Amino acid sequence: MNIERLQAKMKALDLEISKENITPLNGDASARQYFRIQLSQKSYILCWDHLLKENQEFSFVDTQKFFCAKGIPVPRIEKTNFIEGLILQQDLGDQTFFKVISKLDNSESIYDYYQRAIDILIKIQNIVLGAEQPIGMLQNRFDAKKFLEEIEMTFNYYFKEGIPRFNLETESKNALTDLEIICEKIASKKMYLCHRDYHSRNLMIFGNELFVIDFQDARPGIPLYDLVSLIDDCYYGVSSLNKDKLKKYYWKMFLEEKKDYESYDDFLYYYNLTLIQRTLKAVGSFAWINVNKGDSSYLEHIRPAILKIIGILDLLKEFDNLNVFLKRYMNEG
Repeated sequence: MNIERLQAKMKALDLEISKENITPLNGDASARQYFRIQLSQKSYILCWDHLLKENQEFSFVDTQKFFCAKGIPVPRIEKTNFIEGLILQQDLGDQTFFKVISKLDNSESIYDYYQRAIDILIKIQNIVLGAEQPIGMLQNRFDAKKFLEEIEMTFNYYFKEGIPRFNLETESKNALTDLEIICEKIASKKMYLCHRDYHSRNLMIFGNELFVIDFQDARPGIPLYDLVSLIDDCYYGVSSLNKDKLKKYYWKMFLEEKKDYESYDDFLYYYNLTLIQRTLKAVGSFAWINVNKGDSSYLEHIRPAILKIIGILDLLKEFDNLNVFLKRYMNEG
């Protein structure tokens, strides 16, 4: 959207804004666009989402209200206009969780930040699923089909179309069979409310408080999906020591008492399966952004992500077809 068109749309919020007071911001892997709007002495974040008009019941606004009522720290919503697809919300600044921890060199301080993020995650996942949720949360559930669809996007945009290297028709068939098994396994576990994209760039530090953003796709799913997103983030490498401590903390504070997993080792097994699925999904998102938005900056995260998956597959020794496929792809790429 050009600035002149945005200026015209802002009138739907009863706002007159000069071009100098509108700053485009980097978005995400969606059609949403974000802008910083300066009004007098205060600034706001404006989201433009054309799908709001069509899917008002699934909107960011409904999820924000729901999370706010449950005590989840999310940005305030100041004004909305669904017809124009506009949401004016609190400006939380530019200090993402990623930026803050990237400047730290003290392992204990980094752990403390992640522990705070896990505490909020547990609070989200402790919300009882039921009639209170916006309808989109309950309809858009994670199941084996959804998990596999996320991975198929990776095959379509990375392994085949996004960065073609060799004919994968035969090579990918057996790998997808392994991935179907993985998706069925993780979908068999009890579901809790998941953020769906809970990583270091979707958490903000504002006034020394931690806030959650980009939560509109929240849905029921395996809770480990969000944990993997956070501590096996493709953007930031958590140390092995801190990662082990954080897994044990999450287990003790949340999952151990639920009795959904036979033991801590069983929890780790499903964590690794979820890591494979979630990381492959991220690879597909990075390739999609490159193909559809012309932004190649995310491609640098792909090779380390796939090598991480290979490392897990080497440990599991259970999904050889997928392991061979990824190793061959990396070697021939």
